[in-house]
Amino acid sequence: MSTPIDLKPSFGAKQSLLAAREPRSWLSSLDSRRIALTYLGTLTLTLAIGLAFAVRLGLERLDPSSLLLKGGAYGRALAAHGVVMVFLVVMPAIPTILGSFVLPRMLGARNLAFPRLNRGGLWLFWAGAALVLLGVSASGLRSAWTFTEAYDGAATGSGVLLVMTGALLVAASGLLGGLNVIVTIHKLRAPGLTWSRLPVLAWAAYGASVIAVLAPASLALALMLAAAERTLHIGIFDPALGGDPIFFQHLFWGYAHPMLFGTVLWALGIASELLGAHARRPVFGHALLGPLMLVLALLSFTQWGIHLVGAGVSGTAASVFSLASLLSSGLMVVVIGNWLATLRGGSIALTAPMLFALSLMLNLTVWLASSAALAVLGLGAYLRGTQFEVAHVHYGLVGVTLTAFLGGLFHWWPKLTGRTYDERAAKVVAVGLVVGLDVTFFGQFVAGLAGTAHRHANLGSLQPLDLLNAVGSVILAGALLLSARTLIVSLLSGPVAAPNPWGATSLEWQSDSPPPA
Repeated sequence: MSTPIDLKPSFGAKQSLLAAREPRSWLSSLDSRRIALTYLGTLTLTLAIGLAFAVRLGLERLDPSSLLLKGGAYGRALAAHGVVMVFLVVMPAIPTILGSFVLPRMLGARNLAFPRLNRGGLWLFWAGAALVLLGVSASGLRSAWTFTEAYDGAATGSGVLLVMTGALLVAASGLLGGLNVIVTIHKLRAPGLTWSRLPVLAWAAYGASVIAVLAPASLALALMLAAAERTLHIGIFDPALGGDPIFFQHLFWGYAHPMLFGTVLWALGIASELLGAHARRPVFGHALLGPLMLVLALLSFTQWGIHLVGAGVSGTAASVFSLASLLSSGLMVVVIGNWLATLRGGSIALTAPMLFALSLMLNLTVWLASSAALAVLGLGAYLRGTQFEVAHVHYGLVGVTLTAFLGGLFHWWPKLTGRTYDERAAKVVAVGLVVGLDVTFFGQFVAGLAGTAHRHANLGSLQPLDLLNAVGSVILAGALLLSARTLIVSLLSGPVAAPNPWGATSLEWQSDSPPPA
């Protein structure tokens, strides 16, 4: 007979979210709920900045003759958009907001294991975000969000080292968060919540946290060597000094690929929770999905070189990277199969969070298909650096990670704030997100197959696809703005939420909404 899960210490009575309005009380708070909301406000600001760059790019693509972005301004705006969205929105969104608040309560704990580390991570994130924004606004990047100009001695006037330093501080913030999650799962589980009974989200968070702890060392080494090369004029990366630029790429992707893969793991965990709660049945194959998240996390460290196929990587190494990438895609297909089995036997409620989960399944399928195409050596060498790769990246970052984040945010919003929201508006957001994504980026798969490079301001003979890109961007931006408006209205004047509005069975829903500080 299984041991019952003990929820002690019990959660007390409700406490108003805005009971303490003094900024100092929020800055010094150790309450994971307040920290999560502070992160949410910060990331809303960085998302708005990233979208502003995206709008500028969309207008330029729609009418290249307007010359809104003259000279190298298009490339700098493209790099700024990528840096802000990847390092200041996509990577931190789920672990800092949903992970910080939901995970400990899902385990039956009051807070994360190290509340001060959680608060310190917030301060580190602010410092890193400030440096990144200063770097992209003052002198800008002249290449891309992958920092390729770090090994170009002629680019001394760019802000690449400043932006890399900010990105490293953001990564350090994630490292503290990952360590916090790992210790929390090990030490603060409620009695009776054994490893075999852990929610899939907890397994995914554990795997993603292992990545967050280990991967930043590669970025730190790249930054230190790039700074040494600039100051001491020794040949490390810069070919003009006898350095090897491919070495820098290995270090960068040794950090970026696992970290971006970690965001997908978080998304898989969130989607599993949403499907189980809103299909009103346990996720099919729970015993398989949990350990599978750890396997995928470990595999992420064996795939960075897939980005360097055709750039000096040996045939043997390229084959290993290709097989690892194809294996990961195959294992994620197993995850989708389990989700479909969950839906098949469930009593489905088409709530807004369920629509987000279904959209994620569709986007994940497209992302995995494009991943497989890029992993096949001959085809991948042709598609790398084209619009196909741009579409692939956006289906992963927006279609999978951002969709999971918004779905999870709407699902746990009543728990986070104690308020409900306009369900119809949330459903419009879910539909608008998937429609906007497809209209914006699916045509870029076609452009990539035609060989169009990813940094072109327009698609030439494929100009109609630019029109679709601009229209889709407007739909995407509108969906994100509507989501912000819906949640702000809910926070200020939404009806009081029931403790468990979804009828979910996981532990976080067995306490008051919102739980006390």
